[in-house]
Amino acid sequence: MLTHKLINLIQYHSENLATSLLNQVQMSERSGSYRSVPPSELKEVVYEIYHHLGTWLLQKSDVDIEQRYIAIGARRVE
Repeated sequence: MLTHKLINLIQYHSENLATSLLNQVQMSERSGSYRSVPPSELKEVVYEIYHHLGTWLLQKSDVDIEQRYIAIGARRVE
């Protein structure tokens, strides 16, 4: 039950969490490769993951998740 409450809390605050992560990435010396990703794209991807966390954890298969990240990697290569 606690897990579902935590997932709901993360999903509810997904916008603020995505903004906070974007700010941390932009300020960190260890995340240089992420600075090449347009901030709006990075925030959108992070927001999507946070906002749909329950779906990702409870309904998506490993193949679904793998395909999602392959698509993200392919866009970055372009």
